[in-house]
Amino acid sequence: MEFYTVADINLAEQLDYDCAPEDAKEWAWIEEHASLTHKDNGNDGIWDFMVSTSIYENEPSKIPTTLFVMFKEAFDNKAQYIFFNQGC
Repeated sequence: MEFYTVADINLAEQLDYDCAPEDAKEWAWIEEHASLTHKDNGNDGIWDFMVSTSIYENEPSKIPTTLFVMFKEAFDNKAQYIFFNQGC
């Protein structure tokens, strides 16, 4: 059995945006590249996405600038996945 390290990132705390997730370009990129997607969760529509870091570790130029620092921290801490959430 293998266990993986997952970085847990509340995107609302990391980025300064005053819009619904569906209107933020970062959320669109995360949703497009996620291996697990879950949105419209319950009555509040909470967004949760899991992105594999291994895809981007050797190609960091594919990561949007606004998300790069989060991926860099995940790489440095050997996290295999990043769980991006809305923090609600």
